[in-house]
Amino acid sequence: YLIQCGHKRIGYIGETVNETRYSAYLNVVARKKLEFDRNLVCSCPQNGIGGYQGADILLKKAFPLPTAVFCATDVAAIAAIRRFTEAGIRIPEDISVVGMDDIELAGYVSPMLTTIGMPKTELGNIAVQTLISRINKNHKLPMKIFLPYKLAVRESVAKRT
Repeated sequence: YLIQCGHKRIGYIGETVNETRYSAYLNVVARKKLEFDRNLVCSCPQNGIGGYQGADILLKKAFPLPTAVFCATDVAAIAAIRRFTEAGIRIPEDISVVGMDDIELAGYVSPMLTTIGMPKTELGNIAVQTLISRINKNHKLPMKIFLPYKLAVRESVAKRT
């Protein structure tokens, strides 16, 4: 979505070790042939403190700032927005922010957070069914399960020209 909106310099805030969301970020950067800049990646906890610290790190080491940031969680994204705003950075005019999880609070912050929602109930149901099936030795092979996601377009992303 960020790329469709014209963003080419996209940062990442969240955990990086064994983190699927970071792997997806790297895959998109490579697949879309975007410039990879290590200074745009902030490895930090995926909570409020981590999001705030990640935004602070970007403000100090990323020059120029990215035009957009993908945060691994909505809580991290909301905290990053807070830090950017404190530094006089306007969301989404100066930097766009996207989160992930579509928590209820995402629709109440200002600006309202653009985010990716995951089917948590279905994810939990499939996890329990898979665990029971493995306990009962019905299957042993590794599985890859794809569940639909939903992009909630709100106010924290601006188009770039």
